[in-house]
Amino acid sequence: MSAMAAQSTGSGGVGSVTLRPAVLGDSHRVWVWRNDPETRHTSFQPDPIPLEVHEEWFRTSLILHTRRVYVVVADGTESGVVALDLSGGDGEVSV
Repeated sequence: MSAMAAQSTGSGGVGSVTLRPAVLGDSHRVWVWRNDPETRHTSFQPDPIPLEVHEEWFRTSLILHTRRVYVVVADGTESGVVALDLSGGDGEVSV
């Protein structure tokens, strides 16, 4: 998969945003992001995610044909993760 990119020309915003396919080596960084207190506070499940649970989810997510996981790169800095779950013609986005 190739990376997807967008640019913003608005004032005060991010200059460029790229989505690159996640790889197994991103697992720990994504776990840290998923356990950020603000992220947990706004999540459907606010409890911290144990590392072992995350690692299983991440490995499975990378091989599922119905899921795509991307690392968000804003102005050259890895900044977050996006997961797309696909079902027929529908999809669900998790940020």
